Amino acid sequence: MTRKRICIISYSSIKHDPRVLRQIEYLASRYDVTAVGYGDQPNIAGVKWHLSPYHDSLVTKLVRNSLQIMGRVIPAAYDLLEISQERYWKTLRAVAPGTHAVLADDLSALPVAAHLARRTGAKLVFDAHEFSPLEQETPKFRRLETPNRLYLLRKYAKRANASLTVCTPIAERLAQEFGLQPLVIMNAPKYSSAPDHAVDPHRIRLIYQGTFQTYRHQDDMIRVLALTDRRFELHFFLVGSEENLKGLKQLGDELAPGRVFFHPSIPAQEVISRIAEYDLGFFLLPPTNYNNAITLPLKLFDYIMAGLGVVTGPTPPTVQIIQQYKLGCVASSFEPKAVAQLLNTLTVEQINVMRANAREAAHTLNADTEMAKMLTLFDQLLGG
Repeated sequence: MTRKRICIISYSSIKHDPRVLRQIEYLASRYDVTAVGYGDQPNIAGVKWHLSPYHDSLVTKLVRNSLQIMGRVIPAAYDLLEISQERYWKTLRAVAPGTHAVLADDLSALPVAAHLARRTGAKLVFDAHEFSPLEQETPKFRRLETPNRLYLLRKYAKRANASLTVCTPIAERLAQEFGLQPLVIMNAPKYSSAPDHAVDPHRIRLIYQGTFQTYRHQDDMIRVLALTDRRFELHFFLVGSEENLKGLKQLGDELAPGRVFFHPSIPAQEVISRIAEYDLGFFLLPPTNYNNAITLPLKLFDYIMAGLGVVTGPTPPTVQIIQQYKLGCVASSFEPKAVAQLLNTLTVEQINVMRANAREAAHTLNADTEMAKMLTLFDQLLGG
């Protein structure tokens, strides 16, 4: 039987986007997959890749800003912005006739995916990821990006035959404001058996891995460590330039000398095995914008798969997972003092229980479980 064809569009660096990589890998096991996006080609066999280098220029930024300003008065300017971009036309050329479904990864890919679906008669699936209009809440973002993104959602989301997102609060908001009924697919990695190790009571190692962003307030974790017992140390594995990390390193030296360590970033395929060497997964994301306030981040599931106990602040979806599986502890607030007080109460026995529970939860919170929901959805849409 001839396999049906799916096109996945993601204007991210696909090789470094774990959610998109999982979609491609699992869908390619049943369908002929074409992937359109940016960056180097991932090592997934049997996929037709249409990838190009990402580049932005002063001219393209000026055009974008100008059309976004105009769009607040003449909404058609937002449509002009979409078709003025090189990626739009490259994507149209990359998708062959006879495509049966188009998956738009994130709002940036939705307009061209909707146009392709209408042109080819394909089914349209929209993965919203997070709530794009409130990705940031700086004055510039709210003035230019938020109206643009709300317009695109209102115009194109209703064309989707199905939609996805990363957590229940976002699914509920997309349902209420845009009439979608998204399927929640959490950002869990593939199952792997994490080895256990003894926790040194005199050297408890916290780990944070991810991308450096000032709006994520990663400096707060250093402020927490400065208030903890000396048995705690913090290890950062951050994606970011040396220049951007300079201030964070100086803060570590000033507030907790000898207890904050910076390591090279970890390739995506090595994250679980590398962080499994540590004791506790740590992240603290103050609710400075909507998505931060309801986050269920990828790193939570990485920590669980690596068999780490999790320490974090009171973000509701994250708290629900931690409490359901008893795999971590939650501070009463995001204030460094409150988080430090929580850490200082922990015993090695409590940490070992959390770590054991995380290893058990990994049997449920994994990509096989989450991607099975997506495969069922596509099978239903395509009659498979």
